[in-house]
Amino acid sequence: MHGRRILDLPFISYASKLDVDGNTATMERDIEGGVEILEVQTPFVISAAKEWLNSTSPT
Repeated sequence: MHGRRILDLPFISYASKLDVDGNTATMERDIEGGVEILEVQTPFVISAAKEWLNSTSPT
């Protein structure tokens, strides 16, 4: 069973950018032909695009 179902929280997949302002999170994810911008209230469950994870790793 997926964690989202157990927790009953919104789920955003393949996020490439995340900004949090108070209780509101704004995320971007790459889609065919552009970028989709999503906004959700905390708490939520997120999965990240591989590129995002690599860009936040310390060098």
